[in-house]
Amino acid sequence: MKEGSPKIWLTESLLSFPILSIESVSASGKLPLTNFFETQEVNKLNTKNIKKGFILFFLNPQKKKLDLIYNKIAEQSKDLFYFKKNQINDIEIFRDFFQINLIIVLWYMRLKNLNHKYSEYLIKKFIKDMEGMIIELGGSETSLRKKIRTIVENFYGRLYAYSSLFDKIENLNQKQINRIISKNFSKKIDIEIIQKYLKINILNLKKMDLTDFWELKFF
Repeated sequence: MKEGSPKIWLTESLLSFPILSIESVSASGKLPLTNFFETQEVNKLNTKNIKKGFILFFLNPQKKKLDLIYNKIAEQSKDLFYFKKNQINDIEIFRDFFQINLIIVLWYMRLKNLNHKYSEYLIKKFIKDMEGMIIELGGSETSLRKKIRTIVENFYGRLYAYSSLFDKIENLNQKQINRIISKNFSKKIDIEIIQKYLKINILNLKKMDLTDFWELKFF
């Protein structure tokens, strides 16, 4: 694997997508509790160490900050001016925007060499929410694994594509940027708006220190 690839941040267990017990997203929009360790991981690894690691992470004050970051990503995706301006009400477009905002944050974490467990935690929380969304929209538990695998495989592709784009966004021309964006949206959108949005946020994050990041001064 090429050094610097986003997949280096992720554990092999995450790539196998073991399915957790299902918790649907509530009507109030509150996010379901995300388990940090998967059921299958407990079978593979030393249970005592898993419990110890889980407790340590759960008590870690960074976990609360990560939850706040995740909530901000969700709110930003809901409130994006693109939705208001074009009056879009499409779950797939919302999911595309959510993934972009999540990847922006993951990219910044890699840029600042933050603990890879922080990235893993946010990604697992996203996967858990996708499970809940599928069930809430009427999907069956029997088809859940296949649907989640497709969503996560697409997410990994976007994670790599967008991270590579963000690394060199200042050196690419408008046409090159637009081509990458258009390939990673499930439906036709206003590419120019997305390009401006990405440029503004990536350039701001490149200058942002960690204190401001943890205080949620992004987006």
